[in-house]
Amino acid sequence: MQKGNSIWGILLIAIGTVILLGRYIEIDLLFIFKFWPLIFLLCGSIFEISYFKNRNNPGILVPGGILIFLGILFSFEVLTKWNYANYTWPIYLLAVAFGLFQLYWFDRRDPGLLIPIGILSIIAISSYSTLLLGKSIFYILRFRWLFPVALILIGIWILYKNKK
Repeated sequence: MQKGNSIWGILLIAIGTVILLGRYIEIDLLFIFKFWPLIFLLCGSIFEISYFKNRNNPGILVPGGILIFLGILFSFEVLTKWNYANYTWPIYLLAVAFGLFQLYWFDRRDPGLLIPIGILSIIAISSYSTLLLGKSIFYILRFRWLFPVALILIGIWILYKNKK
């Protein structure tokens, strides 16, 4: 028998035993499942430590930053029993922006990375402001005139560019 199959077999037997005992004993044996966000924090920390230990392959900072950010956010959600999930959902977009920002900061500072970081941050911030203000940012900017004016300005730019 292969070693990997033995580990999976033992793991399944242990999980089944815990679930079975939890159904017949009044003690909540499944409390360990409330700590699942720690898996995100652990995996993210492994990525981060492996980069800072050797200072090579900065690309592993992206998943490391994302996992740590999500681990912290999921820990908050679990501790508050997901009562604030309808307010925290825009923050999840910032996890990717955080991972990309780490790559930007610790690598060659490629300005191209600032584009997705900015887009994700703007979407998250505008979504969060929509939640807090109760109205879309486009409503606040009076989208009724913003879109046509943007079309007119783009048209003028195209005509000016073709005239040269």
